[in-house]
Amino acid sequence: GYDVRVFDAVIPDPPESIIIDAIDLAKEHDAKAVVGMGGGSSMDVAKLCAYFTTAATQCIDDDTAYGVNLLTERRRLPL
Repeated sequence: GYDVRVFDAVIPDPPESIIIDAIDLAKEHDAKAVVGMGGGSSMDVAKLCAYFTTAATQCIDDDTAYGVNLLTERRRLPL
């Protein structure tokens, strides 16, 4: 079976702190995948979580993390 954790703190237009909380939860439980459900903000948080969980840093800024085709440099968790 799978050891599943639920992150349900996403709000519309979430601040960076919510994204970091999701990343921290995934890292704390050694996540092997991220499942995103819901609308735009939920999916955006899931995608960023899947990407930054495998990153050595949590450098999230407007110039490198938000936009189309900007997060393509490294592998991410399966989404």
